Amino acid sequence: MEISLTEELLEKIDKYITGKLIDSELNIFEKQLKENKQLQEEVILQKQLINIIGQEKWHTIGDDKKNEELQRLKEKLRSEEYQLVSKKIKNIGNLHVEKKARFKIKYLYYASAAMIVFMVSIFTYNTSQSLDSYYTSYANWEELPSFVEKGNTKTEFVVGETYFKKGNYTKAIESFNLVDTKSKYYPYSLMYLGAAYELINKDEVALQTFDKLINLKYSEENTKGYWYKLLIYLKINNKEKSLEVLHKISENKGNYKYETSQKLLKQIND
Repeated sequence: MEISLTEELLEKIDKYITGKLIDSELNIFEKQLKENKQLQEEVILQKQLINIIGQEKWHTIGDDKKNEELQRLKEKLRSEEYQLVSKKIKNIGNLHVEKKARFKIKYLYYASAAMIVFMVSIFTYNTSQSLDSYYTSYANWEELPSFVEKGNTKTEFVVGETYFKKGNYTKAIESFNLVDTKSKYYPYSLMYLGAAYELINKDEVALQTFDKLINLKYSEENTKGYWYKLLIYLKINNKEKSLEVLHKISENKGNYKYETSQKLLKQIND
């Protein structure tokens, strides 16, 4: 079914990605998304754009057919070559994604910079490597510990993980928030919660969630919170905070990703 990307639809997609659709609207939109392959492709495409260009550099608009750079960018995104690269860019090439939005590039410069990304698998702005290229290299939320097994009791955590794997991050968040703080799964629920918030671009909430993980001194998993916070700071190009977290990880060889952090610290400082 052919769709028209009207302002009304674009606004609805904006609300979808930020989790602002009320239940009735969400149900209708998800039904449309399930039944309309073109809509699926469009929202996946725009999710890829926001991850490439960066949350602070995109703006919602209509379908600008006269913008040749934007159209070339879209064509490249749909190419087989880019689909291979996109697997590294947050593993977002999946039709079962929740929270998508339509984006435009306010300046053609961003489109040109994004085109470079497709070819070299790094983010480049003003011809210099930005911190989010490290995010692209290291962020892989699929590596989170999995506890979903055939025949498992459907606990809040297992339900949350199932939603997460399907890309339904809003439902995943709802389930993980129900995990008891005394549960053995609680530290892992914080990992998934933070990741889910990050994947719908609620970075501040994600950072707060990873702080909760760090403060679980009884858990051997707590130092992972530093690494996950680092990924977010890298994504948003916050060098000061990135270095702060890297120095924190470097204080103890037992910290998660200690050796990798040592390498990153040297690269960023060089």
